[in-house]
Order: sequence, then structure tokens, then C-alpha cells
Amino acid sequence: MESNRQMKFRMLELLLVLFFMKECASEIYPKAQNVTWFSINFKSMLTWSPKPTNYSYTVEFSKLGQDRERTPHCIRTMDTECDLTLELKNLQDYYTADILSEPMRGVSSDLVEFPHVSSKKFSPYHDTDIGGPEFNIEVSSDKRKTTLHVTDVPTALFDVDKNRLNIRDVFGDKLQYKVIYRKAKSTGKVETEYSVGVIAGAILIIILAITAIIIVIVMCCRRRRRAENTEKEGLPLNGV
Repeated sequence: MESNRQMKFRMLELLLVLFFMKECASEIYPKAQNVTWFSINFKSMLTWSPKPTNYSYTVEFSKLGQDRERTPHCIRTMDTECDLTLELKNLQDYYTADILSEPMRGVSSDLVEFPHVSSKKFSPYHDTDIGGPEFNIEVSSDKRKTTLHVTDVPTALFDVDKNRLNIRDVFGDKLQYKVIYRKAKSTGKVETEYSVGVIAGAILIIILAITAIIIVIVMCCRRRRRAENTEKEGLPLNGV
């Protein structure tokens, strides 16, 4: 009985030691804050704060449900950002990252687990922002034809031959451009499709016009028949 009590007491002591060690570790190695994914044209950055003083940060990342990995340039770094563009190879998958607060390079520690904080899930394909494309306008010599040339936005991605990819290489047939234009010195925008209200109004006008034409034709036919009947009634009767 006494041995069981001693064992429980030692376990309690161990738990208290671990708890206070964890609290002390959080004070020595503060957790990262404001962890944010930032991505434009598929250049995917993980950012956080504050700037470390006597400690460093290590970034671990993984696809959801898989083992975590590290990238060499984000191990025990004094920076507050990590470029993971080339690490997130499967663009449509979702990833998460952990930022560990650790000793500086060359400094050892007896801690087994360091303070860390997790990011929200992130997918390069679904969450990146696309910048505006470059374009130019070409007008024919007779001023009758205007051509709009659009250049697809380059990305931060490369193929196996190290050729830079553009957004059309990534999105394929799903990439579309919407063009809105206006006449010179005009405040109204011009687009290539009429609204439902305009189409409905035009159809109504056409129907009314056709109805009016039919009514006029019917009335003319009735008047003609009445005139013919009147002429027949005024003729003398033939002898029997």
C-alpha cells in the first residue's frame, strides 16, 4: 500500500515539474503570434511575429494528415517569415504549419518539447491571390477594328525544366478574363451582354407590334366585307 502511495506522489511531482518546465519554457522561448499565410501568384509565404531576441524559430509543415517536414532555410532562423513556395508541390492540397520557438543556433537545451503554435490550413491553388495582367490595345489603320492583347500573369512556379509557369499553365481552361470598357468621355460602362430586363422589354414591344398589325388587318377585312354586302343589297332584283 505504501509503495502505491509513494508511486502516486512521485508521479504528481513529475507532472508538477513538467508543468513548471513548460511554463518556464514559454517565458524563455515565447510562442509565435499572428501566424498568417500570404500568397500572390503562387508565391506562398508564412509570416508571424514577434522578432526574436535570444531565441529562434523553426518551421514544420505537412499536408493534412501526413508527417511533418522541415525546409533547411527555416530551421532555427531569426526571421519572421518562411518561403514555402517550392515545398508545397501539390497545389490543390491543403497544408498546415507549426512554428516552434527554440534556442538559437549553437545553444543547447534540456527541453524535449518546445513551445509551438499552429497555422490555419492553406491551399496554394485555392488561396493564392492573382495580380492584374498586362495588356495593350491595337487599333487598325482604318479605325474599324480594335484588338485587345492580354499577357498571362507569370507565377513563382517552375516546371521540371526550370521554365517559369504562368497562370494559364496552372489553371488551363478554367482561366477566364472579363473585359469591361467604356466610350471616351463617358461614365457608363459597356459590356457585351444585354440584361434580362432589356431583353424582356424588347420582346414585349415586338409582341405588341405584331398584335397591333393583326388587329389592323382584321378591321380592314371586316370593313371590306361590309362594303361588299352593302353594294349587293343595293342592286336590282333579276326577273324570274
